[in-house]
Amino acid sequence: VVAEICDALQRKLEHKNPVVLAKALRVVRYLCNKGPTPFPRAMQKHAGSIRNLQSFKGAADALKGDAPNQAVRTAANEALAVLFQQQPQQPPSTGG
Repeated sequence: VVAEICDALQRKLEHKNPVVLAKALRVVRYLCNKGPTPFPRAMQKHAGSIRNLQSFKGAADALKGDAPNQAVRTAANEALAVLFQQQPQQPPSTGG
């Protein structure tokens, strides 16, 4: 199931619309934080797509200007930070 979710998100990350891209990146971030444990490891295989979106340049919107494109770049940075964050090591129990 995790692999299917990753593949579906990968397809969304190939979209041209900045709104779709930003939403997909928010889903990645959310699932890395609160989703199933194997999700971040599986999504790391698709990290290249997210890295490419860190420098996303789309057409400027007539009303919003570059704000949607900036939202994609910000969401990509946040998603990568969460995707590769180090899990804190739990100290070994001394068993008393």
